[in-house]
Amino acid sequence: EEEHQKTEQEEGSKRKKEQRCDLSTAVSYTELLRRSGAESGAVSEAALAELVQSGTPLLLDADAVAALLKHEEESGSSTWQPIIAAKVKVMLQLPGAEFSAEHWHRVIKHMVQTNIAGCDLGAKPKGETPANVPTSAWPLLSAANWPELQLAKLNRCFEKSGEGSEQVLGLLSRCTSLEEVDLVYCQKIPG
Repeated sequence: EEEHQKTEQEEGSKRKKEQRCDLSTAVSYTELLRRSGAESGAVSEAALAELVQSGTPLLLDADAVAALLKHEEESGSSTWQPIIAAKVKVMLQLPGAEFSAEHWHRVIKHMVQTNIAGCDLGAKPKGETPANVPTSAWPLLSAANWPELQLAKLNRCFEKSGEGSEQVLGLLSRCTSLEEVDLVYCQKIPG
């Protein structure tokens, strides 16, 4: 019986690794736009449905997020809404992102509603800066529920201030699929 339990555990672990959201399998927003035949704006619902069906995550990097925000401003409609509605797994990769405070508030409001499977806002090892998320935007994350979040890289995000870290840590504590958290150089987190 012990052998049977061990085999089941190994199989479960193997399935979990296979399902892990990973950047090497993600499709960038730019690529998805190209596949949809659009140069900018929103991707087609069919393209998003295909990602959901295949389990392939959508990579939103700083350029894609900037393009989404710009399209929203120009068109007056949310290009993020179809991503939210389709429940696409999203890998958010924004280290070093330089958005205005207003844009960060909009990004985080969208993030709260999005199926985030991976989030990288931290600095890279070569000394690059982390995303410049204003301390006033972090509390917006307290409303998020990301059951599929597996990876959270926030290194250096709380290096100068711990403001908002309580909401971020509260969110992370509710993420039942979380496998890896990077909080290196976050010495301002109270504790």
